[in-house]
Amino acid sequence: MDRTINMADLPIKVKDNFKKKYAKIEDVRWDTLDNIYTAHFTVEELAYKSSFAQNGDWTSTTEEIKEEQLIKQAILYCGENYPGLKYKSGEKTSTRDRNTQYYVELYAKVKKGQEEKITKLYFDKNGKLEKAEEPKNTDETEDVADTEKSNKKAEKDDIEEAKRDKDTDNNSGDQPNGEKISAKELPSLVLSYVDLNYKGYKIKEAYFDDYPEYGSSYKVEVKREGLGQKGIDLYFNSKGALLNDPNTHEVKQKEAPKPVASASKKKVKEEAAEDEPVQKKATPRSSSKPKSKGGKKAAPAFGSLSDSDIPEVIRKNFTKRFPKAVDPVWTDNDNGKFSVEFLINEIKNKLEFSADGQIQVTHTDMDPGTLMGPIQRYMGEKYKGYKIRYAEKVIRKDRKNYFYIEIYSKKKNADPPEAQLYFDKSGRYMEQAPE
Repeated sequence: MDRTINMADLPIKVKDNFKKKYAKIEDVRWDTLDNIYTAHFTVEELAYKSSFAQNGDWTSTTEEIKEEQLIKQAILYCGENYPGLKYKSGEKTSTRDRNTQYYVELYAKVKKGQEEKITKLYFDKNGKLEKAEEPKNTDETEDVADTEKSNKKAEKDDIEEAKRDKDTDNNSGDQPNGEKISAKELPSLVLSYVDLNYKGYKIKEAYFDDYPEYGSSYKVEVKREGLGQKGIDLYFNSKGALLNDPNTHEVKQKEAPKPVASASKKKVKEEAAEDEPVQKKATPRSSSKPKSKGGKKAAPAFGSLSDSDIPEVIRKNFTKRFPKAVDPVWTDNDNGKFSVEFLINEIKNKLEFSADGQIQVTHTDMDPGTLMGPIQRYMGEKYKGYKIRYAEKVIRKDRKNYFYIEIYSKKKNADPPEAQLYFDKSGRYMEQAPE
């Protein structure tokens, strides 16, 4: 039975309310049933249908949604319970009583000539499963084989996607991924955050580098296997405190959880002050900020140098890369080169610029408790009982990154009483200091 109705025959209130709700929609097809008028149209190539009562009141809208538009809880459910199936289509229905429901169709690839088997799932507004309609297994053995084949295809897709992501990262100059590290080398706070907030996800990639928004920090990509494979990038500072999560938006530093390791850092400093002979105390490689007369902190506007003292190309590059830098203090290194010290998320950083405004080296203070596992194991074997006075991460333009550590011992017969150690970006001990 044809229920199609011309727009000219619609009740005036229905036409008016539709135009108010969908002002930019022009190509519309209408039908009617039981005094309910339904408009069928598309938005960005996705199908919509919106219904109105005879008095013009909007009653419901059903819209076609892509996989990434599905509510997160439903994506997780599909990935955990139907890992071998693929997303076919989905709908989101919103009603006048503010109720929302989701409908999803999943499928597994079948051999040519076989009937496609569709799994239909219904979720409430919170992503909780309300109903599942699964196809009958007429040939269980064949279904298992198809599912295994589908799983292998999904794994192959993951590998290809990872390669594409890597190629994209290698070709990107605005925000490099940086030095790749293993998940085991991440601070425990990072692992705990992912485990607590992203159940069912895995850490696919992890990097440590200079990022424009956050300075020297960790970039961690988490991703689900199977359905909903889009990666999520999380950022953490060198201590493991969360800097940004796209699902919770940016976290203000004062609200970020205090790293457990910070207590050990304070203890190290106190022990160094109490137990170490004054004449043996070494000066950290990262110099302290200059102070003005009277012991007051220098003016934060580029420290002891005025704006006019800093070449524009250097100043603009610094501001672009580190818009959240706090109290920058600049130093003229002669030959057109400049250094700047500043804080980001209460962590001290030092940059060295070339005359053309390119960052040559970045020094970032580190909490000793966040040093890589290989470094901590080496210290436990070769320098048992020694304390770490200072540690920093050094990132160089030539990518020959390394860690610098100052250690000392309270024992009178310690040999040596103190030492400066270098480790490469993988945490291996370096016999010679970097050039």
